[in-house]
Amino acid sequence: MSSSEFTLREAAKADLATVVDLWRELIAHHVELGDTLRLAPDAEKSWRTWAKNHIHAADSRVVLAEADGRAVGMAVGMERETPPVFGERRRGFITDLYVTAGWRRKGVGRALAEDLLGWFRDRGLEAAELAVASVNPGAEAFWRALGGAEQRRTMRIEL
Repeated sequence: MSSSEFTLREAAKADLATVVDLWRELIAHHVELGDTLRLAPDAEKSWRTWAKNHIHAADSRVVLAEADGRAVGMAVGMERETPPVFGERRRGFITDLYVTAGWRRKGVGRALAEDLLGWFRDRGLEAAELAVASVNPGAEAFWRALGGAEQRRTMRIEL
């Protein structure tokens, strides 16, 4: 997919460093928002390995948005098996979607999301799920505009 300003493409193994750089920016953005996420000391190394295993995996899709020869966004989605009690045996799951600050509100996020949602549909999936940080009302509004509806709330109790 492309627009006059940016293009989308599936990430290749050679893009791993770029995908990790965008993930690092995503984490920094959440910290700026006040997210209390706690990363393991080796989080970046672990995420790098995780991402490497999902680029071009049969049940995953990693997409990059590029403009002027550089990455300005990314999205990661995968199929997940559901517990056997549910009629839907598999669902899509969007693990990450990030657009760099200068490219927000220009259609990049929507294009990335629609790419993943289309990929899920092409695979015969009926639904996709994702988590939105409660400190990120902009992301919640973004996903609602794409048809997202809250299904459950996740709560945390500090021990």
